[in-house]
Amino acid sequence: MLSFVDHFNLDRSAIRKVLLSALSRGGEYSDIFCEHTVANFILMEEGIIKKSSKSVMMGAGVRTIRGEGVGYAYTEVLTPRKLKHAADTAAAIAESGNQVQPVSLSQVDYRNHYDISDTVTGSDLKAKIELIRNAEKAASTYHHSIVKSTVSMMDVVSHIQIATSEGELLRDVRPMLHFTVHVVAEKDGNRQIGISSGGGRLGSSYFSGIRSPEDHGREAARQAVLLLDARQAPAGRMELILAPAESGILLHESVGHPL
Repeated sequence: MLSFVDHFNLDRSAIRKVLLSALSRGGEYSDIFCEHTVANFILMEEGIIKKSSKSVMMGAGVRTIRGEGVGYAYTEVLTPRKLKHAADTAAAIAESGNQVQPVSLSQVDYRNHYDISDTVTGSDLKAKIELIRNAEKAASTYHHSIVKSTVSMMDVVSHIQIATSEGELLRDVRPMLHFTVHVVAEKDGNRQIGISSGGGRLGSSYFSGIRSPEDHGREAARQAVLLLDARQAPAGRMELILAPAESGILLHESVGHPL
């Protein structure tokens, strides 16, 4: 089960001070959105790891609302001074002079929205590379016409915390996985591509329970090889019957782009 990790070091007293600043010029409502995200990316081309990167992003945004007006400011440094500056900037949307007091924060029970016990982000780098290598091998050995295969994997975990002037303190953990295989096949000067991708807010079990790296590799290769013998779509004048509802998009694609 995913568990929330507090990366922000903001106690309730600090949060209240930020909300007070955000409401100091007459705002009716304010909230603080904090995010800490770890993202990993691996790219393999022609059996070689060409790129591997890891990034960590953290910051907070402060929003103040008065009527239909919205003030917003953000900071990537979560110190009291930087957060107060962001709150003062967001507060500038309101000029009524009547300050609304934020309600005392109460923890809203954390709900795990994703049935995941093993995030890909927590996996060992060697294990990730093995998954990618398996997909690349399945694609490159599918048919003799395959001339190039590329496999990429991105995994992300975000920790989110939202505090509102109405007294809610909300937390969430959001995993994300994206796996893609891109294949090029060639025959007699004819080059075609195939792509297979998948993922979602899922963990490592995606590869064992939904679709394996080998399946993605073979599917991308199958598409590319199949297209080598595909016939060109017929061209020229064709009859087109326009019915209600969906006609607009047909007109757009038929004549909108050339115009």
